[in-house]
Amino acid sequence: MDSSDMDANYGGGLLDMVKGGAGKFFSNFKDNLKDTLKDTSTKVMHQVATYTKGELDIAYITTRIIVMTYPAESAQIGHQNHVEDIRSFLDGRHADHYTVFNLSQRNYRGAKFSNRVSECNWPSRQAPSLHNLFAVCKNMHNWLKQNPKNVCVITCSDGRAPSGVLVCAMFCFCHLFVGPVPAMQLLSAKRPGSGLWPSHRRYIGYVCSMVAERPSLPHSKPLVIKALSMSPVPCFNKQRSGCRPFCDVLIGETKIFSTAQDYERMREYRVQEGKVVFPLGVSVQGDVIISLYHMRSTIGGRLQAKVSNTQIFQMQFHTGFIAPGSTVLKFNKPELDACDAPEKYPQLFQVVVEVEVEAVEKQKDLTPPWEHFPCKDLSPTVLFTCHQEHLDALAVAEPSRAPGGPEGRGHGEESEPSDDEMLSLSSQQSATSTAPTTAKPSGSAPPDPALTRPPWRPTSWVWAGRPPRSLLMLTPPRAPPRRLCRGRDHRPPGGPPVRGPRLARQHRLLRHVHAAQ
Repeated sequence: MDSSDMDANYGGGLLDMVKGGAGKFFSNFKDNLKDTLKDTSTKVMHQVATYTKGELDIAYITTRIIVMTYPAESAQIGHQNHVEDIRSFLDGRHADHYTVFNLSQRNYRGAKFSNRVSECNWPSRQAPSLHNLFAVCKNMHNWLKQNPKNVCVITCSDGRAPSGVLVCAMFCFCHLFVGPVPAMQLLSAKRPGSGLWPSHRRYIGYVCSMVAERPSLPHSKPLVIKALSMSPVPCFNKQRSGCRPFCDVLIGETKIFSTAQDYERMREYRVQEGKVVFPLGVSVQGDVIISLYHMRSTIGGRLQAKVSNTQIFQMQFHTGFIAPGSTVLKFNKPELDACDAPEKYPQLFQVVVEVEVEAVEKQKDLTPPWEHFPCKDLSPTVLFTCHQEHLDALAVAEPSRAPGGPEGRGHGEESEPSDDEMLSLSSQQSATSTAPTTAKPSGSAPPDPALTRPPWRPTSWVWAGRPPRSLLMLTPPRAPPRRLCRGRDHRPPGGPPVRGPRLARQHRLLRHVHAAQ
């Protein structure tokens, strides 16, 4: 398909959306469309994103990774994308070179996108299973590697958290980043408000470790959750004096254990009690979700048996990454999901899970997608259409790599020298100034490195020659309070008088250095 045919198809799809004053805008855009299609640089990516912002919710994370909300097949409240408009857009710009990865639990009619739809069926309000996450990353990588024109279109119910997890995991899967933080920073810059939870970040980290230079793969040993405790007691009742909690344990979306009972039998914990403890004793394996809820009755609830539950927190992890021999898992509040009401949690709120890793491996029901997977074949080049776009993405996610950053300052820029630079410069100046007048005995042994460094510096910092005057006047960080040492002042050569046992000991060492020279 040439550019003129693409213009016609794309224009036909958009004419249905054009109303009123938008016709003039469309005519101007159509005149420049032919030149735009020939250019796949980052500039075009921003032009496309700017154009579609008013009509369609589509974001180009890279020129080959596209994120959008789930398109509706009819006019529905809350759905900005219509399936026909999305199909026209994709066929016009990426005809025969796109695959849709649907992460929502609602399925497409495959014919809408030429049967190029991968139904992933990820659950909402939790991270995807590690098996599914790794498998989708593999499929995306294989599709992008087949043809440099291929693109991946990721869609979920709201185009936020599930899509964000997959995009960040894909960045790490392709060795663009070695950790989840820069991947999340790049996603935030391209599509703000993804709303990733700590468990999402945890699973992105799992993918990073599984494709690292020395991969760390999950084991198959079951985990016994003995007990769970949270402290201090959060305030979820109406009086803000405590809560009436119960605990659910799930594997994936299947609930396997719960401490919930009838409302009258549920115990209410007060803040004064300090902590809540749940004896569990449940064996789990794989993707584990632990959710705590506060049970409360509505108006007339005791008579009508109406009870509502408010989630206190949720956490998710994979048992294969719990090291054998571990007995305690500790989660601070920033590591918990669904903590939506900060005022209800006391300071230093934390959750402690007592566990035991079983010694015997359990046979796997399905062969995991990471088994015998060649991680060395992965490359970040499949994510971009040009090298400059690759560099721009790194500059957004890791500013230190950008020109002018701490690791690459622009020409003519000045900055304050670091501690290491000042030490090296002072040592060189001192050695240069004392070389003509100082004669070192030929048979003398070099000074002991332990005597040629101040006690607060690491052993790798060794002075060459006599320490410069500027170093004699340094004060160690977080020095202890100055106290008189036997009522005497210790005056180092060329320095002001100082007091205190630590500094006195330092200058006694310096005198040994001067004597050796």
